[in-house]
Amino acid sequence: MSHVVYKPLSITTDQVPPAGVSERIVQVNGGTLTVIRVLDARRATFGTDLAYVFGCNVMRAREENEKVTGSPDGIVVRR
Repeated sequence: MSHVVYKPLSITTDQVPPAGVSERIVQVNGGTLTVIRVLDARRATFGTDLAYVFGCNVMRAREENEKVTGSPDGIVVRR
């Protein structure tokens, strides 16, 4: 049996992205804006850059899950 621990990540949206990450804002569906993060795999800081992008993606997914299900991890508890 696995044990899942939920805790906030230390990465915040107002934090400046690392130098190896460039952000592009793309407009889709006429009005919805999407941020696309592009990594440079040849940089020495690729691991740190990847951790930053992964943390941002997890934070966004938790926010979306909380809006839909009311729980950050997306699990709906039925009683």
